[in-house]
Amino acid sequence: MSVLKNPYGPLALAIIVGLFTFINYFFTGIPFIKTGATYFRNWTTIITVMLFWVGLINVVRYSYRDVSKRTPGRWYLAIYQIALIALMVISGFAQGGSASVGRNSTSLIRWLYDHFLVGGSMSSGAVSGLWAVTAIYRAFRARNFEAFLFLLGGAFVILRNAPIGAMIWSGFPTIGTWIMGAPYTGTFRGVTIGVGIGILAYAFRYYVGKERGAFGVVD
Repeated sequence: MSVLKNPYGPLALAIIVGLFTFINYFFTGIPFIKTGATYFRNWTTIITVMLFWVGLINVVRYSYRDVSKRTPGRWYLAIYQIALIALMVISGFAQGGSASVGRNSTSLIRWLYDHFLVGGSMSSGAVSGLWAVTAIYRAFRARNFEAFLFLLGGAFVILRNAPIGAMIWSGFPTIGTWIMGAPYTGTFRGVTIGVGIGILAYAFRYYVGKERGAFGVVD
Protein backbone atom coordinates (compact mmCIF):
# COMPACT_ATOMS: atom_id res chain seq x y z
CA MET A 1 0.00 0.00 0.00
CA SER A 2 1.24 3.48 -0.82
CA VAL A 3 2.50 5.58 2.07
CA LEU A 4 0.13 8.40 1.09
CA LYS A 5 -2.84 6.01 1.11
CA ASN A 6 -1.85 4.26 4.32
CA PRO A 7 -4.12 5.59 7.10
CA TYR A 8 -1.61 4.77 9.83
CA GLY A 9 0.93 7.35 8.63
CA PRO A 10 -1.35 10.38 9.15
CA LEU A 11 -2.65 8.76 12.34
CA ALA A 12 0.87 8.44 13.75
CA LEU A 13 1.66 12.05 12.77
CA ALA A 14 -1.52 13.29 14.45
CA ILE A 15 -0.67 11.33 17.60
CA ILE A 16 2.86 12.77 17.75
CA VAL A 17 1.69 16.36 17.19
CA GLY A 18 -1.14 15.96 19.69
CA LEU A 19 1.11 14.51 22.37
CA PHE A 20 3.71 17.24 21.97
CA THR A 21 1.04 19.94 22.25
CA PHE A 22 -0.74 18.23 25.13
CA ILE A 23 2.41 17.60 27.18
CA ASN A 24 3.76 21.10 26.53
CA TYR A 25 0.51 22.63 27.80
CA PHE A 26 0.61 20.84 31.16
CA PHE A 27 4.36 20.36 31.61
CA THR A 28 6.30 23.46 30.58
CA GLY A 29 9.72 22.49 31.95
CA ILE A 30 10.74 19.99 29.26
CA PRO A 31 12.95 21.78 26.68
CA PHE A 32 12.66 19.38 23.73
CA ILE A 33 8.89 19.10 24.18
CA LYS A 34 8.60 22.90 24.15
CA THR A 35 10.80 23.11 21.03
CA GLY A 36 8.78 20.42 19.27
CA ALA A 37 5.45 22.01 20.17
CA THR A 38 6.66 25.40 18.89
CA TYR A 39 7.84 23.76 15.67
CA PHE A 40 4.48 22.08 15.11
CA ARG A 41 2.60 25.32 15.86
CA ASN A 42 4.70 27.14 13.27
CA TRP A 43 3.89 24.48 10.70
CA THR A 44 0.22 24.78 11.62
CA THR A 45 0.40 28.49 10.77
CA ILE A 46 2.12 27.74 7.46
CA ILE A 47 -0.47 25.10 6.51
CA THR A 48 -3.30 27.45 7.50
CA VAL A 49 -1.96 30.15 5.18
CA MET A 50 -1.62 27.59 2.38
CA LEU A 51 -5.21 26.47 2.90
CA PHE A 52 -6.30 30.11 2.78
CA TRP A 53 -4.75 30.46 -0.67
CA VAL A 54 -6.35 27.19 -1.78
CA GLY A 55 -9.74 28.55 -0.70
CA LEU A 56 -9.09 31.85 -2.47
CA ILE A 57 -8.17 30.06 -5.69
CA ASN A 58 -11.32 27.93 -5.50
CA VAL A 59 -13.51 31.00 -4.98
CA VAL A 60 -11.97 32.70 -8.01
CA ARG A 61 -12.27 29.52 -10.08
CA TYR A 62 -15.96 29.02 -9.30
CA SER A 63 -16.68 32.71 -9.83
CA TYR A 64 -14.90 32.61 -13.21
CA ARG A 65 -17.01 29.60 -14.17
CA ASP A 66 -20.17 31.57 -13.41
CA VAL A 67 -18.90 34.43 -15.55
CA SER A 68 -17.89 32.22 -18.48
CA LYS A 69 -21.20 30.34 -18.44
CA ARG A 70 -23.27 33.50 -17.84
CA THR A 71 -25.06 31.82 -14.95
CA PRO A 72 -28.39 33.65 -14.55
CA GLY A 73 -28.50 35.89 -11.51
CA ARG A 74 -24.89 35.22 -10.52
CA TRP A 75 -22.45 36.04 -13.31
CA TYR A 76 -22.43 39.81 -12.74
CA LEU A 77 -22.03 39.27 -8.99
CA ALA A 78 -19.11 36.96 -9.78
CA ILE A 79 -17.42 39.75 -11.75
CA TYR A 80 -17.87 42.07 -8.80
CA GLN A 81 -16.41 39.46 -6.46
CA ILE A 82 -13.37 38.76 -8.64
CA ALA A 83 -12.70 42.48 -9.04
CA LEU A 84 -12.82 43.09 -5.29
CA ILE A 85 -10.59 40.09 -4.57
CA ALA A 86 -8.02 41.28 -7.11
CA LEU A 87 -8.13 44.83 -5.76
CA MET A 88 -7.72 43.68 -2.15
CA VAL A 89 -4.84 41.33 -2.97
CA ILE A 90 -2.99 43.86 -5.13
CA SER A 91 -3.42 46.69 -2.63
CA GLY A 92 -2.40 44.36 0.20
CA PHE A 93 0.85 43.42 -1.51
CA ALA A 94 1.55 46.98 -2.63
CA GLN A 95 0.83 48.52 0.78
CA GLY A 96 1.71 45.59 3.03
CA GLY A 97 2.66 45.93 6.67
CA SER A 98 0.82 46.54 9.90
CA ALA A 99 0.96 50.32 9.46
CA SER A 100 -1.15 50.16 6.29
CA VAL A 101 -4.06 48.39 7.99
CA GLY A 102 -4.17 50.36 11.25
CA ARG A 103 -7.38 52.03 12.32
CA ASN A 104 -6.01 55.50 11.55
CA SER A 105 -4.43 54.48 8.27
CA THR A 106 -5.42 56.22 5.02
CA SER A 107 -4.21 53.42 2.73
CA LEU A 108 -6.35 51.93 -0.01
CA ILE A 109 -6.62 48.53 1.62
CA ARG A 110 -7.89 50.11 4.84
CA TRP A 111 -10.46 52.12 2.86
CA LEU A 112 -11.62 48.95 1.09
CA TYR A 113 -11.87 47.16 4.41
CA ASP A 114 -13.93 49.91 6.06
CA HIS A 115 -16.27 50.63 3.13
CA PHE A 116 -16.71 47.20 1.55
CA LEU A 117 -15.88 44.39 3.97
CA VAL A 118 -17.34 45.98 7.11
CA GLY A 119 -20.44 47.22 5.30
CA GLY A 120 -20.96 43.90 3.56
CA SER A 121 -20.56 41.98 6.81
CA MET A 122 -23.09 44.22 8.56
CA SER A 123 -25.54 43.77 5.70
CA SER A 124 -25.13 39.99 5.81
CA GLY A 125 -25.67 40.09 9.56
CA ALA A 126 -28.82 42.14 9.13
CA VAL A 127 -30.20 39.66 6.59
CA SER A 128 -29.33 36.76 8.90
CA GLY A 129 -31.06 38.65 11.70
CA LEU A 130 -34.38 38.34 9.89
CA TRP A 131 -34.04 34.57 9.95
CA ALA A 132 -33.01 34.72 13.59
CA VAL A 133 -36.18 36.65 14.43
CA THR A 134 -38.33 33.88 12.96
CA ALA A 135 -36.37 31.27 14.94
CA ILE A 136 -36.80 33.29 18.13
CA TYR A 137 -40.52 33.60 17.45
CA ARG A 138 -40.82 29.82 17.13
CA ALA A 139 -38.67 29.20 20.22
CA PHE A 140 -40.34 31.79 22.47
CA ARG A 141 -43.61 29.93 22.89
CA ALA A 142 -44.64 28.84 26.36
CA ARG A 143 -45.65 25.28 25.45
CA ASN A 144 -44.55 23.99 28.87
CA PHE A 145 -42.98 25.26 32.09
CA GLU A 146 -39.40 24.99 30.80
CA ALA A 147 -40.31 26.96 27.67
CA PHE A 148 -42.00 29.57 29.88
CA LEU A 149 -38.79 30.00 31.91
CA PHE A 150 -36.82 30.31 28.70
CA LEU A 151 -39.25 32.93 27.42
CA LEU A 152 -39.15 34.85 30.70
CA GLY A 153 -35.36 34.86 30.90
CA GLY A 154 -35.02 35.89 27.27
CA ALA A 155 -37.46 38.74 27.78
CA PHE A 156 -35.49 40.06 30.75
CA VAL A 157 -32.20 39.87 28.83
CA ILE A 158 -33.71 41.63 25.82
CA LEU A 159 -35.13 44.40 28.02
CA ARG A 160 -31.75 44.67 29.76
CA ASN A 161 -29.96 45.36 26.47
CA ALA A 162 -32.67 47.52 24.93
CA PRO A 163 -32.67 51.18 26.09
CA ILE A 164 -36.44 51.10 26.44
CA GLY A 165 -36.15 48.45 29.18
CA ALA A 166 -34.64 50.82 31.74
CA MET A 167 -37.18 53.47 30.75
CA ILE A 168 -40.06 51.08 31.48
CA TRP A 169 -38.68 49.79 34.79
CA SER A 170 -35.27 50.19 36.42
CA GLY A 171 -35.33 46.58 37.60
CA PHE A 172 -35.07 45.11 34.09
CA PRO A 173 -31.32 45.83 33.74
CA THR A 174 -30.64 44.45 37.23
CA ILE A 175 -32.54 41.21 36.68
CA GLY A 176 -31.11 40.81 33.18
CA THR A 177 -27.57 41.29 34.48
CA TRP A 178 -28.17 38.67 37.19
CA ILE A 179 -29.49 36.19 34.62
CA MET A 180 -26.42 36.71 32.42
CA GLY A 181 -24.05 36.51 35.40
CA ALA A 182 -25.48 33.53 37.28
CA PRO A 183 -27.78 31.07 35.43
CA TYR A 184 -26.40 31.75 31.95
CA THR A 185 -22.73 31.67 33.00
CA GLY A 186 -23.20 28.50 35.05
CA THR A 187 -25.06 26.74 32.26
CA PHE A 188 -22.55 27.85 29.64
CA ARG A 189 -19.63 26.63 31.72
CA GLY A 190 -21.35 23.29 32.31
CA VAL A 191 -21.92 22.85 28.58
CA THR A 192 -18.32 23.89 27.88
CA ILE A 193 -17.00 21.32 30.39
CA GLY A 194 -19.19 18.64 28.81
CA VAL A 195 -17.95 19.49 25.34
CA GLY A 196 -14.36 19.47 26.57
CA ILE A 197 -14.79 16.01 28.13
CA GLY A 198 -16.32 14.78 24.87
CA ILE A 199 -13.38 16.16 22.87
CA LEU A 200 -10.91 14.48 25.23
CA ALA A 201 -12.77 11.18 24.91
CA TYR A 202 -12.76 11.47 21.12
CA ALA A 203 -9.05 12.38 21.14
CA PHE A 204 -8.28 9.35 23.30
CA ARG A 205 -10.17 7.07 20.92
CA TYR A 206 -8.35 8.71 18.03
CA TYR A 207 -4.93 8.25 19.62
CA VAL A 208 -5.48 4.57 20.39
CA GLY A 209 -6.66 3.94 16.82
CA LYS A 210 -10.38 3.45 17.52
CA GLU A 211 -11.46 6.43 15.37
CA ARG A 212 -10.27 5.93 11.80
CA GLY A 213 -13.26 7.13 9.81
CA ALA A 214 -11.42 10.31 8.83
CA PHE A 215 -8.95 8.16 6.88
CA GLY A 216 -11.59 6.20 5.05
CA VAL A 217 -11.20 3.11 7.21
CA VAL A 218 -14.50 1.50 8.21
CA ASP A 219 -14.33 -1.30 10.75
